[in-house]
Amino acid sequence: MRKIRAIAYNTFTEGIRSKTLYALLIYIMLILFSVTALVPLTLGEHSRILRDFGLSGIEFLSVMLAIVIGTTLVYKEVEKRTIYVIASKPVERFEFLLGKYLGMELLLGLVIFLMAVIFTLGVLFLDGKFTFILLLPVTMIFVKVSVINIIALFFSSLSSPVLGAVFTFCFYLAGTLSRDILRLVQRLSEGPLKIILKIFYYLLPNMGNMDLKNQAVYDTAVLWPQVWWALSYSGAYILAMLMITSLIFEKKDFK
Repeated sequence: MRKIRAIAYNTFTEGIRSKTLYALLIYIMLILFSVTALVPLTLGEHSRILRDFGLSGIEFLSVMLAIVIGTTLVYKEVEKRTIYVIASKPVERFEFLLGKYLGMELLLGLVIFLMAVIFTLGVLFLDGKFTFILLLPVTMIFVKVSVINIIALFFSSLSSPVLGAVFTFCFYLAGTLSRDILRLVQRLSEGPLKIILKIFYYLLPNMGNMDLKNQAVYDTAVLWPQVWWALSYSGAYILAMLMITSLIFEKKDFK
């Protein structure tokens, strides 16, 4: 456990030094733009506009952060040849990957938390009140980003950062459209295309069930069974991807 903590802490501090917090400046500018430019034009819909922009901004920036940094985690260690030093020490490869993943989780959690604080201040400024139910979509965004983080780590151990970033973003985009893919599968007649799409659907992370932005924007009831299912599903998906990544990484020769 001490080795995992050390790797996680090192990953976290490297992420902080890589100008990660510029994402916060972009988010502050987004919130200020929403309040000063868009809100006066929305005729009573200012609160919904801010919620929509605020939550979408948190998701987009944190996903991009996970992709850009996550897909370089392993590749950077190989390029710097520090992986050869690590491989020569009594550190299991699973511990190395888990430490990298947890370090990124700490970094992403910090960034999402700070963006959530800015979002809260914006809502308080406009509405004069803040309901804690708005924090539930933020929590689910962190869950969604945690899934993207493990996918980025998977591709980081297989390919270059550019290809890894492209593949990870495609997974994110396709996972967001997973419900549409399922509807397409249900409409198709039996055949090879339906089988391929069905396999593709089950391999993709189902991002639709992790999305609660509409409930926050339109003040609709939260379906708690959906929340618990999404949390369970995400945990299982992350664990499965971590095991697959570890098995692939074990076969690499760094000696």
